[in-house]
Amino acid sequence: MKKTILIFAAICLLTSGFAQNSNQPVKFDPMLYDVMTTEEIEIYQKDAPSKLWSMNYDLLHVGYVSSELPANYIMMDNICNHVNEGRTCNIPEMLSSKKFNKYHYRVQTDEHKYVIYPIDNTGFYVIILPTDIFVQQKNEALKKAGF
Repeated sequence: MKKTILIFAAICLLTSGFAQNSNQPVKFDPMLYDVMTTEEIEIYQKDAPSKLWSMNYDLLHVGYVSSELPANYIMMDNICNHVNEGRTCNIPEMLSSKKFNKYHYRVQTDEHKYVIYPIDNTGFYVIILPTDIFVQQKNEALKKAGF
């Protein structure tokens, strides 16, 4: 009987530890504040943390800034020609952070090829991952994050 109680207590402790991990707030990049209000983020944090995690993942991993071109790509025109209404193309910020806020731009994707947007005449590019690679990486990260 004591053995059963000890096993039950151990299981309860372990499961409560896992439950606490799943209730941790989702960490997100401050760039989300550029497209969402604090109230919206708080609602997602409380009611749909996996959605907040997904939006943050998309923001950070759909593409990147680099001076090196990958193999197998489609070249588009200047990224500054694809800015959403009410937004600006902040070239110095993109170049210094090596990130861009995907929610500020209308970018295309391709199933199997990288989509490349030059950043003016800087020699740097916004590089959008092929959809198949992005989805595979996101699904792996989603499982690792516990969603």
